[in-house]
Amino acid sequence: GHVMEVNNVVWHPHEKNLVLTSSLDGTLRLWDLLGQATFGCLINKQVLKLRSAQQGTARVSATTCAYSPDGQKIAGGGADGSIQIWYERRTLSTRPDAYYLWKEVENDPVLNITVSYDNDKFVVRYESGRIALWSFQQASSTSSNIPPLWVLNNLPNLYPSANVIFNHDSSLLVCCSSPHADDPHSRLHFFDLHSTTPLPSTTSSLTQPTHTPPKEVLS
Repeated sequence: GHVMEVNNVVWHPHEKNLVLTSSLDGTLRLWDLLGQATFGCLINKQVLKLRSAQQGTARVSATTCAYSPDGQKIAGGGADGSIQIWYERRTLSTRPDAYYLWKEVENDPVLNITVSYDNDKFVVRYESGRIALWSFQQASSTSSNIPPLWVLNNLPNLYPSANVIFNHDSSLLVCCSSPHADDPHSRLHFFDLHSTTPLPSTTSSLTQPTHTPPKEVLS
């Protein structure tokens, strides 16, 4: 099993006996509740290893994990700011099938990954308070610099487990922010992904790597 702190546990979206975990030991582990056990302890089904962008084969701490809603993709977030993806199949490779790392968030730990219900894109929350959206079509098998579709800045949260979620048709994003120097209030933010109107500057700043950021419709 894991040899360091476990920081996330998620159920497989369709297989009721399968569980995915992530740990600071640099691995994601798959567990089958009906699988092999020894001395009363369950043995993990498979180990997936996150690799550092800066040091090639060096391992990097895993900070979160996620399944896609269709169960066909496994995502792991790293302490180096990378998102590493495995495609579900009978035997998974130890190394990721796809790798996302944008230089602007290098070494900014990933705290949450959520895949959209259409299984086409995913949103990431970083420790710095950034939120970024990627498409799976941007996948790279290397650690090359890949800018996200858009980035929202200045949305910090004091709780590492705070997430970002899509609505049922993946047209809206919802996240929360803690009080900070620019805003003394806790807020719940709603963003329209189909809008081309920029965010109000009174609630958060933004950068635009490749696409127009979503409109905030309520906070």
